[in-house]
Amino acid sequence: VGHHRAAPKIHNGTGSFNLMGVLDINEAGFGTSHVFTKREIETFARAFRTALARHSGLLDRREAAGKIRQCHGDLHLRNICLFDGEPRLFDCIEFNDQIASIDVLYDLAFLLMDLWHRRFPELANLVMNRYLDEADDEDGFVLLPFFMAVRAAVRAHVTATQVEEGSADSGKLTAEARSYFELARTFLQQTPPRPVAIGALSGSGKKTIAEALAAH
Repeated sequence: VGHHRAAPKIHNGTGSFNLMGVLDINEAGFGTSHVFTKREIETFARAFRTALARHSGLLDRREAAGKIRQCHGDLHLRNICLFDGEPRLFDCIEFNDQIASIDVLYDLAFLLMDLWHRRFPELANLVMNRYLDEADDEDGFVLLPFFMAVRAAVRAHVTATQVEEGSADSGKLTAEARSYFELARTFLQQTPPRPVAIGALSGSGKKTIAEALAAH
């Protein structure tokens, strides 16, 4: 949160327009790969463009409100370390200011998606809640599944490209690309919220159960 608060605000009309560019690059990249079928790519692209149209108004309002900042840009687990007992970010994107000029929650979404991909949804839920509690950015909460889907799609596209380049680990990379692709599709699915009420005697573990269920 502190990193985002200190980052310079960017006002250049990149709210929804910036995400459109990412979707265009992904779609073009998928089209050069044999990892995904043409039908899969077309269905995938339609779902993303429908989601972008649904969120474009909020994305543009967030840009006007100063939520587009000069962010880390590559915020995943391999770019975070513990130093003196504190998490430290490193290896941010410095070669292209445009790539790093993004919505702060899109920056966070890379980390959340990475945790989900590594099968740590509970930790993703914890990070998300801690961030939103401190950042007071609840209005953008509805964007997180879309942002995470875009991040997963970027990883699917990049990994599929490595397959086409003839990597010796093509089988492993193909499976990894498809796993990111499926994760993106999961994030794009509009699942209605489900309220869950938990009641029991004091000290029986209600909070523990609630915290375990929250990520799902």
